[in-house]
Amino acid sequence: MALTRIYTKKQMEMLRTAVNLDWRFLINHDLIVAGISIALLKMLRNQRRNELVTQNATAI
Repeated sequence: MALTRIYTKKQMEMLRTAVNLDWRFLINHDLIVAGISIALLKMLRNQRRNELVTQNATAI
């Protein structure tokens, strides 16, 4: 016997808005994390490039 739950119209609307808010939050969160990761990678790459430049300058 399958358990079925009967939702009222109001409950369905509440559920739908909760799910929508959740998705929006998750997508925004992923984008923010991706943005931070990219910024950190760029920073590290620039730092490494600067180190190589100073090493070359001191070697000459």
